Amino acid sequence: MHLPLACRYHFPACAIAGRSINNALLQDDASPEFAGPLLLCRLAADGLWFATLCGYHNITDVQRQALLSRLLKLTENMK
Repeated sequence: MHLPLACRYHFPACAIAGRSINNALLQDDASPEFAGPLLLCRLAADGLWFATLCGYHNITDVQRQALLSRLLKLTENMK
């Protein structure tokens, strides 16, 4: 996984976690028809996590839970 230098310097754990997640995704047996939607959900979840980490969005706990629930619901039948 390639991260910008600033991210690798300020968030080294992100690079380690990202490599681990990417390796797991390579072994995922999801159908090719779901690759795009699953990637979209993953990137949305990554963005939510990063926004929370950096504190640059005012997302309430209720909003965060609703977003996570929606992402999980979108992926329920994708395999």
